[in-house]
Amino acid sequence: AALSAGTSASLRLSNASFGLRSGAAGTTAFELANGTLTASVDGLGNLKATSVAVQYTGTAGAVTAGSKVSVGSQSYTFSQAIAANTVAFTLKGFSADIANFVSLSGDLGFAKTGTDIVAVGSNVTAALSAGTSASLRLSNASFGLRSGAAGTTAFELVNGTLTATVDGLGNLKATSVAVQYTGTAGAVTAGTKVSVGSQSYTFSQAIAANTVAFSLKGFSADIANFVSLSGDLGFAKTGTDIVAVGSNVTAALSAGTSASLRLSNASFGLRSGAAGTTAFELAN
Repeated sequence: AALSAGTSASLRLSNASFGLRSGAAGTTAFELANGTLTASVDGLGNLKATSVAVQYTGTAGAVTAGSKVSVGSQSYTFSQAIAANTVAFTLKGFSADIANFVSLSGDLGFAKTGTDIVAVGSNVTAALSAGTSASLRLSNASFGLRSGAAGTTAFELVNGTLTATVDGLGNLKATSVAVQYTGTAGAVTAGTKVSVGSQSYTFSQAIAANTVAFSLKGFSADIANFVSLSGDLGFAKTGTDIVAVGSNVTAALSAGTSASLRLSNASFGLRSGAAGTTAFELAN
């Protein structure tokens, strides 16, 4: 089974087992499983999965788990239930790398919409790390992807759980987190929706082309016996370091109610790699 959008996005499951059942109108259902995945999506490297299934059911084609079809001595068993109106190229245990940015993992469903391949997932994870001293991880997130011609790949993860460690920064957290990537021609307009069967993802905000960001809104952190930081930051990886840039960032230094200094609405830059290399500054 092959799913493709030009030369820049394709998925192929070969040497798979196949079962099909069809009767009255709308009852057709088929599945491919236990094959070999060959996948290429512009911008995503080393794309693989632990298991892959291609499923299709008509408007009345629901399949119950354990349904078996036989032709002579050959048979196929649908191991899981499939709902009616399913059209999905599903990757379980999906993983991929985005060069010098994040690694992705989770379970995704792919489909074709017009000339694009789209993907939707839940419980997806994006991880950004520089050794053991600086890392950010957004897990259990909602995920949407669109890819067609070269440079048009765009994806986003939101509504997940942040786990973050940056050497020198304590109690690091944020009120909301988004991981965004777009290619050179991958701008996304607000309200863009991608769907795979009954699952969908809507890009709630516009994303410009050439965006590579691990964004923390409502960021806060403490630097022991020094200042507390707060604001909105964007993180990325440069070489072996994690870097961050922000504007409208605040640093507060206080000793009870009698002595305090506060720098607000400041520009911010941070670099962190191996232990002891973290450096940041607020100015202007």
